[in-house]
Amino acid sequence: MKLISIASLIASSTAAEVQIASGSFMAIDHNSKTINFGKRRDEQNKKRPTFDAQPAVFAGLLTFNGTHPGIAAVKGVSRREAKFHVDEPSCYSRANQGGIAPHPMKEQLDWMAISKGQHLTDEGRPFIVGEKVAEPRGQRNQDKRMVTHFADEPDLWTKVDFPANMFTDSSKDIIVLAQAISKDDPNQHDNSSGDRHWHNIRLRNVNRDSFEFHIENDQYAGKDHEHDKLMGKITVNYMAIEDCRVEAGCHIQNREYNAFRADKIYSKISHEKQVVAAKNTAPLLRYDPLTGSPLVFASISHNGADTAVMRIKHKKRGNLNEIVALLVEPTGINEGEKCGWDNTHPMKEDVYMFLMADSYRCDERFCKDWGCHGPGGWCECFDESKTKIYDDYGCVGDDDEECDCGNA
Repeated sequence: MKLISIASLIASSTAAEVQIASGSFMAIDHNSKTINFGKRRDEQNKKRPTFDAQPAVFAGLLTFNGTHPGIAAVKGVSRREAKFHVDEPSCYSRANQGGIAPHPMKEQLDWMAISKGQHLTDEGRPFIVGEKVAEPRGQRNQDKRMVTHFADEPDLWTKVDFPANMFTDSSKDIIVLAQAISKDDPNQHDNSSGDRHWHNIRLRNVNRDSFEFHIENDQYAGKDHEHDKLMGKITVNYMAIEDCRVEAGCHIQNREYNAFRADKIYSKISHEKQVVAAKNTAPLLRYDPLTGSPLVFASISHNGADTAVMRIKHKKRGNLNEIVALLVEPTGINEGEKCGWDNTHPMKEDVYMFLMADSYRCDERFCKDWGCHGPGGWCECFDESKTKIYDDYGCVGDDDEECDCGNA
């Protein structure tokens, strides 16, 4: 496994601070790949797991190298690691008996793990990271419960309430990310265990008090492709944060981010390609070697009945410092099989975007590029008494002078 960027770690100095690990896959398909979140040093300088408790994990938007519809599935989450793979509807192409449809192309994929709880950004804006369990839904069919992908019944939706008076600024949109965490059963074939198949999440009624989500689910190959089946309890990680796209004014633990409703800046998204972020609307896309290429995450609404996933055509900066995306549905006919869905999405959907820098100015990994003063300089980020950082990261060579910041 090769990462575009080594897993970046921000270790908390107090229990109230946020812990984050993130990175990117250069190439991923239907085969499961494991990310190790890495280690951090505690106050006694001993190595510990990155997270004090199991974090919430989010997969970013897949590229659109292969034309098959696909979502990024997450499973096997612990304090130390998580597993990722590309998941397709079982009806789409040559699915095996476990319902696994091989994804024919390698895609790029960003990921982020972040500690759960109520938090504040570096600028003092509130945000929350948590999890919610979705119960089996729909009418009983013998000993099974089935959920139609039309999702037009109220009881198909799971509501998440935010703490009272958490988001009080009426001028701010609330941006929500949601990720299903699939079951991971080592006694079964990889990716085929439990209720892990096609957990595609859609949102509605996002506001300052709550939001609702629906899980589109496709449990078995060769059976009832027109239905979603949510056969058991599914854990869903979520993150809710106020919109922010002020240049150099939105940070979580020094990491710059942009959060915004793309459909309010451009237009609602459909199966046609359109820009969902650009450097004039998302400052993080203005490349800075001290922040690197942004990691790209998003959620979409459920205005249209059909299942749909959002994919990126221009990954990260691209040639125009913009991100181009579109919605993808199963095309209806492939390899002689039918999925029973359209190849164009009949409704336009809302788009909730979250971009985060894959590094930050005071990341020790880049200390060889630092000067003593100025943005990202040693004296801005650390004091010279922390000489172990010089040693651990090789910040200076034999011929270099260590910085005198006057604050040791």
